[in-house]
Amino acid sequence: MAAIKKTLPKTIFLKNWEYKQENVTTWKPCLNSENSISEIHLELRSNNEIDEPFLNDNEKYLQWIGLKNWEYRSHFKISYNDNDNGNDKFKLIFYGLDTFAKIYLNGSLILTTDNMFVKYCVDVDPMILNVDNQNDGINELKILFESSLLKSRNLFLNGDFKPKGFNGELSRCLIRKAQYHYGWDWGPIFMTCGPYRPIEFLHYNHCCILNKDEIYIHPKFNDNSLNNIELIVENIHVEVSEKGYAIVVELYLPTGELSQSQEILIDNSSVNICTSFKLKKAYLWYPSGHGLQQLYSLNINLIHKGNIASELEPEIMDSIKDKKFGIKKVELIQDNFLNSNIPGKTFYFKINNKPIFCKGSNWIPAHSFQTSLTKDDYIRWLELGVHANQNILRVWGGGYYENEWFYEECDRLGIMVWQDFMFACGQYPGNSKFRESVKQEVSYQVKRLRNYCCLILYCGNNEDYQVIEQLKLTDKEFEAKIIYEKDIAQIVAELHPLIPYHPGSPYSDPKLLSDDPNVGDIHQWNIWHGTQERYQDSWKLAGRFISEFGMIAFPNYKTLKQSIDHEKQLFPQSELVNFHMKADGSEARIGLYLMSNFKIIKTDLKSWIYYTQLLQSECLTYCFRNWRRNWSTDGNRLTSGIIVWQLNDCWPVTSWAIVDFYKRPKLAYYAVKREFASIVLGFNRSKIDPQTGNHIEKDEKQDNTHQYFLFKEKLEIFGMSSLFNDLEVYLNLKYFNAETGVEIEKLAVKSYKTKLKANGTSELTELTVVLPYIHNETDQDENLKKIVVFGTLSDLQGNILSRSSDWPQPLKYISLNYTDKDLKFEAKNGCVLVLAKKPIKCVQFYMKDDSRVDQVFFHDNGFDLCPTSEFYTVPADGLLETDDIGVEYYDKV
Repeated sequence: MAAIKKTLPKTIFLKNWEYKQENVTTWKPCLNSENSISEIHLELRSNNEIDEPFLNDNEKYLQWIGLKNWEYRSHFKISYNDNDNGNDKFKLIFYGLDTFAKIYLNGSLILTTDNMFVKYCVDVDPMILNVDNQNDGINELKILFESSLLKSRNLFLNGDFKPKGFNGELSRCLIRKAQYHYGWDWGPIFMTCGPYRPIEFLHYNHCCILNKDEIYIHPKFNDNSLNNIELIVENIHVEVSEKGYAIVVELYLPTGELSQSQEILIDNSSVNICTSFKLKKAYLWYPSGHGLQQLYSLNINLIHKGNIASELEPEIMDSIKDKKFGIKKVELIQDNFLNSNIPGKTFYFKINNKPIFCKGSNWIPAHSFQTSLTKDDYIRWLELGVHANQNILRVWGGGYYENEWFYEECDRLGIMVWQDFMFACGQYPGNSKFRESVKQEVSYQVKRLRNYCCLILYCGNNEDYQVIEQLKLTDKEFEAKIIYEKDIAQIVAELHPLIPYHPGSPYSDPKLLSDDPNVGDIHQWNIWHGTQERYQDSWKLAGRFISEFGMIAFPNYKTLKQSIDHEKQLFPQSELVNFHMKADGSEARIGLYLMSNFKIIKTDLKSWIYYTQLLQSECLTYCFRNWRRNWSTDGNRLTSGIIVWQLNDCWPVTSWAIVDFYKRPKLAYYAVKREFASIVLGFNRSKIDPQTGNHIEKDEKQDNTHQYFLFKEKLEIFGMSSLFNDLEVYLNLKYFNAETGVEIEKLAVKSYKTKLKANGTSELTELTVVLPYIHNETDQDENLKKIVVFGTLSDLQGNILSRSSDWPQPLKYISLNYTDKDLKFEAKNGCVLVLAKKPIKCVQFYMKDDSRVDQVFFHDNGFDLCPTSEFYTVPADGLLETDDIGVEYYDKV
């Protein structure tokens, strides 16, 4: 007897969108007929109804868009055999609607939405038009997007709850929409709307695998050795109309080999299937720099076996193909220190039983209009992160839950992900309706994300605890506290218990302020914001885990030219340059830090860009060195992570980003790369009271007596390693008078053999000089105020593992007196050769031809050069020896 032929499930992603403003008659085609997603600003621009949103100050003139209602529609044709005993089922699945939407199918209202982070699924069986004598099978889906801005303002004006907070219009806190759409201190106000994630039409009759994005694959660890793992596959939701069906689950190794296969017969019409595999020895996933990123894959096939006596092969009716996943164990260690004199607790992650120092960036939305981003954009952005030796990104809570491309690439590249839930810098409501909406959001997003191996932490919000504390609000006014400490915590514990949950960022302990430096994580904004400390003093600003800090810098000159088309506006203090700098007080703070640290000899825009990028690079370098040094060794992990604010931008802007909107690295990007390397040589220069041995934190003159005092200047030299094994190295040190360029040979350390401790910090040596402020000129060479030190760490074969330098501070007090003969360079195919005759600070190469800026990628830039007889080679992808390259360096006349 032949097997019964069944109809396969059919999926259509709605395309060919049209749009119009509500109450306008004419529909217009969307940008790309093959695109299944859309945002209204992009469609208006594609039809030349508005000017380029990012150009000049056009943002101001596009605010009307957010005050209007907008409609979308799509048509799709359906043809099926309706004589199949009424077994045909139809569903519309909405993966992301921004935000207040009314959805009509063939004129009937089928759904109303108010949360852009929720997936909605609607059964639409009776409303589908089939091809028959009366219908052509053309179905119309129409969506009315109501103004989110007017909705939130109405809630604010007419409700009892009036949110307080920082950044953007505070009515934003009352609705579940990407908060950065309301504007931020790095982003514009673009209140967009649209079907920003796909809309799926699903048709099936006898069988189907439903909710394919919610299947859960996870390991069960039976001991601390990471062997003998049980791999569990659950929540395979299947509907069938009769017996004779089965699910076949195939497990493939990272090598591509089929490892195991299981078949589960289906007895019920609707069932959630769970199965498991035994793994004696698993291929594990590690963060970048610590091991391989080994990914398994699953095939899940729904088969129809038909009559048992049939000799025909079972037919595959539905499937999930090549579902990638990794196996790792993550722990957040919050323990007391071995040394009882150290206050607070640790805050570090173990991956597969190994302590990991986290080094990375905060990730904000990479575009104001997220549907503009392609898979290639995500690949390029995340490869930039890994290229800079980063192993973690924090998905910040004021944007949106990223799409699959982001997490897939993080899995592939070994980037750990700290995942905020979407609350930021505000006082959110805690009423039952709002809480229920958040629960749906969190449940869906955790189910969607939990198979990605990159996830290491869920976090309740960004800075909401700080809002409550800084505005001195009461616990009663902190309505959302129950969301962060109960609702989300319970959902994560139920749906993804293998990943730790942290109530907020920063967050310490219920009995302490959220930014307590000895417990939990901190946002260290006393450099730039707050008390505006010197970055050279960052050693005293450390915490257990620094999840935000940063320094603002201008973007690439070409980036500003692309966003400002008035030539006369291309100077540092122009109206349009300031318009593309959203942070309050930026001009004054940039001026403060520049004037405090550097000799400013040029003020044209290109020079100003260089100075601000030098400032950002120097600031981050000092912070990274001082804080990473605290990683120390087991039992004394005083600082376990540094996440700089921020990697990227959402539009062309002067901001804290280390790579600008067009993916053009700033000098700080290269500083991050150098300081986040597996092996790093570090320096710390300080003033010491010769009587007490304590740090001196005074100016040169004592405050009250105006007496000059005797002090020690100490230069400490240390090495940092991320390797899991001890490493023997050679330390080489050279000292120069920064002004004359003369080497102080009597201080040199040549080929000093030492050992770097595994996965920690090693204190190597120090130089101490006792200095009165009144001294003979003959003492100048031994005055650390004039000395620049260059050092290298090399392996036993002589290969250089780390280059580093330390300069007198502030740099503005040093006269470097460069001439054209002090630096030579030559462009080659694929690299630049450069040679210095004197110590040179912050050498930057750039393409003089704008058309070549994005064609060449320098692997190092903004580096310091030690006088030597050998050329330093800078790899440069895409560089040709015929290219005209320019060079800039500090104090160059």
